[in-house]
Amino acid sequence: MDFKDFGILFDAVDLCEKKVEGYLRMNTNSNKRKFPQVHLVVTGDGDMREYYENEWKKKNFNYFKLFTVYLPYSDYATLLGTFEIHKKEQEIPV
Repeated sequence: MDFKDFGILFDAVDLCEKKVEGYLRMNTNSNKRKFPQVHLVVTGDGDMREYYENEWKKKNFNYFKLFTVYLPYSDYATLLGTFEIHKKEQEIPV
């Protein structure tokens, strides 16, 4: 069986989601910006892929979106080259 324990990822995202929600509740001024959605890309096609995709959907995260893809090794550089990292307007304490 070839899979990783994505429960660790789910726990980390759950913690971050709660931190973001708490931060936004505490900073209710009218000038606050909506927190941007974080996109997570998980690659692979293991036996447990569909299971973890369904588990992710059950979590119903507001600020984190999961994308799953299966790529040949030669396409990883192209995938990484498409990512954009934007400067944060405001740091959120974690």
